[in-house]
Amino acid sequence: MEFRAATSILLVVFAWSMSAVAAQTRGIDAQEAPGAQADIATPSHDEVAARAIKALGGQDAIDRIQSVYMKIAMSAPDPKGTREIFWSRDNGLVVKLSIQGFEAEQGIVGSTGWQLDPSGRTALLPEAVLKESRRSTTQYLFALGIEKFADFGYTRLDADHEVAGQINGKPTHKLVYGDGKSGQTTIHHDAESGLPIAIEHVRTRDSLTVTTTFDGWEEIDGVLFFRSGIVNAKPPEGELPPPTKLDFETIEVNRVDPDRFALPEEVKALLTNQDQDLEVEGEIAFEDLSPESQKEATERIEALKAEGPESVRAFIEQNMPMVDELADGPQKDMLRYILQELRKEIQGG
Repeated sequence: MEFRAATSILLVVFAWSMSAVAAQTRGIDAQEAPGAQADIATPSHDEVAARAIKALGGQDAIDRIQSVYMKIAMSAPDPKGTREIFWSRDNGLVVKLSIQGFEAEQGIVGSTGWQLDPSGRTALLPEAVLKESRRSTTQYLFALGIEKFADFGYTRLDADHEVAGQINGKPTHKLVYGDGKSGQTTIHHDAESGLPIAIEHVRTRDSLTVTTTFDGWEEIDGVLFFRSGIVNAKPPEGELPPPTKLDFETIEVNRVDPDRFALPEEVKALLTNQDQDLEVEGEIAFEDLSPESQKEATERIEALKAEGPESVRAFIEQNMPMVDELADGPQKDMLRYILQELRKEIQGG
């Protein structure tokens, strides 16, 4: 039986379009460059950060940005689509994705995250993925200094990384951030101008390296924004796919309506019901399962318990809707048993 993972189809779609574009991108050479900047004095990490802020327009101008709207056209050999980002410093984040007639939406407001997949189904995002999902979605704002890495548990890893680097043979000064769990993010700043010209993320779980380079700068409300980009990925092995081109068609600052971050009614209903006991047709006894189902259920329950309460809650949230969708039979009974035992774990008994 195939269970719904902690991230459903929407996250797969979003992962393609944001930080996990392995199926649509190719590798790029981002590396240490000890000899590439012989004629350019190498600054300290703090100097790189300060120089970038000044080049972008200054800290005061950046701090005046309270909301950002971006409409991004994505083009690759296939598929093509658009992504709309609604970001607010106070209200949260909503992202709409359209690819070949299919639409999906993801929202994160405070501690609540939701996703609406192309089939129209709404689900809550597990707490375990909220921060990393927002980090990957708003990486452009991190590069511009609008979002803050510290808010997502990332710290600057100065002691472990040299400043000097390069992108496509061009000398850069780089700052590396990480949380010790999901991966490391490197921002490459042009060695001459100080502007952030690339952001590179290495994902811990599969060593996928995704690099986005930026160009076409334009001043908007006193801050420089890039208007184009190229996304490349370098999987640990296998063929390197073609790149994805990004065209930032629309960028608006401090014009996003706060109502855009209101929770959809479907999400409110899910929040109301998420803490209620699982509704099933009576308790399933372990002995009622087949030997194969007993083995699989036991392994799944023990694995989730070992991962901790967040993983248990995530599994429950993602798989509860499947109970009513499955036809009566061994698969449905096994899922009901797993969910009932996990609910007992969460409820302390």
